[in-house]
Amino acid sequence: MQRAFHMLPTLQSTISRNSEIVTKEIDGDMVMMSITEGSVFGLNVVGLAIWDLLETPTSVEIIIAHVLDCNRTKTC
Repeated sequence: MQRAFHMLPTLQSTISRNSEIVTKEIDGDMVMMSITEGSVFGLNVVGLAIWDLLETPTSVEIIIAHVLDCNRTKTC
């Protein structure tokens, strides 16, 4: 069995949402499901902020800056 090699992202790497993840907001919480794996999971406030950022491809550097700002201002 051959394993895929994945490079670690750099600050300049651009990442985006996985199209195989479906989401649904239920009572103010975001519930996500992997179509390929059948696993279900939820996001906390920071995870949801990152998911919202990833609506368009975004650099890792911008995501980190946003998370740090959320932590600093407590308004994520």
